[in-house]
Amino acid sequence: MTKAEIDYIVDAFAKATLRAKQSGFDGVELHGAHTYLINQFLSPYYNRRDDEYGGSLENRMRFLVEIYQACRERVGNDFPILVKLTATEFFEGGLTFDETRVVCKTLESMGVDALVISGNIHGKANTMVGETHDGYTIREEGYFHEYGHAISQDVNVPVITVGGLTDIGAIESIAKSTGIEYFALSRPLLSEPNLVKRWKQGDRSPVECERCSKCRTKRGNFCVVNKERKVALAAM
Repeated sequence: MTKAEIDYIVDAFAKATLRAKQSGFDGVELHGAHTYLINQFLSPYYNRRDDEYGGSLENRMRFLVEIYQACRERVGNDFPILVKLTATEFFEGGLTFDETRVVCKTLESMGVDALVISGNIHGKANTMVGETHDGYTIREEGYFHEYGHAISQDVNVPVITVGGLTDIGAIESIAKSTGIEYFALSRPLLSEPNLVKRWKQGDRSPVECERCSKCRTKRGNFCVVNKERKVALAAM
């Protein structure tokens, strides 16, 4: 990307944030994780630039910093802006957790409203449960909550975790034993859109989602949960 292209994308993020505010949304989340563009700039594996956007961590986070600043200028300080980050890239030469912690502290100093801690291990998280990376372990319930807890000790803004959350009892336990304040769900709500409602009504049984990630597939099969038959396959 040229500098002109970078400036164009930064401005596009800012305009999108303003449109969200004008449309009545309560806030926005900037997706800086999962090998999408912002994460590619942050990652020393993908970012091989030799200008002010590459090399040191300060340079690699410049793209994200400029996006956040531009968004904040458009919507003011009373509109929540969250940032989602990959805890670590889980491979040699990638973004490390220590670097992510620095990014989080930088964003806090700039006024970010909350941090969402995730990881880019779609479709293979189940096989990685129990593995330790950068000193922290991927857990069966709340894959990245150990990383989120560590970050919660570094910053004074709310930390949110996402991934592998299927049991309300486990979520409550994590909330009580860590500094994580909020929890995000995605795949469980695809299988059970009324999940939170039934939990609130007293049905605390685990979700029916099997974490197979087939719901992410554009073509082919995806999981449809059925009360009579645990999982039925349907063609998209």
